[in-house]
Amino acid sequence: MRRKLFWIYLLAIFIASLSYTVQAQVLTINDGTKFTINGGTLDVNCQDILIKSGGTLELLSGGILDKAEMFVEPGGNYNVVSGTVLSCEVSGSVFYFLYKPDGTPAAIFALPKK
Repeated sequence: MRRKLFWIYLLAIFIASLSYTVQAQVLTINDGTKFTINGGTLDVNCQDILIKSGGTLELLSGGILDKAEMFVEPGGNYNVVSGTVLSCEVSGSVFYFLYKPDGTPAAIFALPKK
């Protein structure tokens, strides 16, 4: 009896796990989501960041640490007021920010790492 319950329980966990989708190595900011970093540091551990259409990543102050690549879909927003974005040493691009005299970002350049 105990063995039968174990297998039923194991089968139930397996079936439940099939209903969830997993996207490894990506921090995804979905439509309608606003993710704000204000004074803290987000360490993404060399994962990619995906900002979907309608999603917003806002860096007011603080930083994003160990970012691999950042993808912003059309309609997604990536706003930097101030702060630091450090790329992962494994792969990806380096982001450079050019600021206006008043301190607001004027342009963001993404250059591949050599």
